[in-house]
Amino acid sequence: RLPGQRLTQFVPASLRFGVLDSSNLSAAVAAELSAEAVITDPAGQTWTIPLQPQQASELVAMFPPTSTGTHQIQLIGKANDAQGHEHVPLDVALPPVNVVAPEMKVQVSSPPYRQYGRVTVAYELVDGDGNALALDPAYQPLLETHLESAEEQPASLLTHTGSRIF
Repeated sequence: RLPGQRLTQFVPASLRFGVLDSSNLSAAVAAELSAEAVITDPAGQTWTIPLQPQQASELVAMFPPTSTGTHQIQLIGKANDAQGHEHVPLDVALPPVNVVAPEMKVQVSSPPYRQYGRVTVAYELVDGDGNALALDPAYQPLLETHLESAEEQPASLLTHTGSRIF
């Protein structure tokens, strides 16, 4: 179970995998089973993320996608028998997941604008469906603006004054 077939870049996604038996009923995850998700991005870079049993029939991991495009996900489960031999009872390729870049909605304070007067720029990050996003703290937007006039060179003007206000 994924949050959808479309994830948003830099927004951690909870990867939840339910284990079902051949009758399509929930099956308990044995403590001896180690599982991992192998995720391949469009450039061929691969991440191996260990999955942790969260409930009796669920394996969970967090994945913060750092690139856009179609990602392939493979679920691999390994177990050792009594003699210590490794078996792979679970090796499933999941449907591809598309990762889209977040969009930024920007709102500038209303005119009239006066020389040396303050202009407020507020922003909101949204996913492809227009839902508000909260980025992983490691990834925050960098906003930059320049004012150009006939007499002067461009000047950087933004000063951060709040969590989403410049």
